[in-house]
Amino acid sequence: MVMEKLGRRQGFTLLELLAAVTLLVVLGALLFEIFGQASAVMRIGRGRQEVFEYARVLFETLHRELSG
Repeated sequence: MVMEKLGRRQGFTLLELLAAVTLLVVLGALLFEIFGQASAVMRIGRGRQEVFEYARVLFETLHRELSG
């Protein structure tokens, strides 16, 4: 009689847990890739910024030398 009242046990099946873990792994891999790409873009941007800064200093120096 106790078993009839309880019916089916509460909880997750192994298949549901496997699906949830798989989904979390896929989402984690996607986030890892996105952050990796963002980091690469930031490195490229910093490099370009340094090049432009060097060019600006060069042109200012040339202007000062040629004007003076």
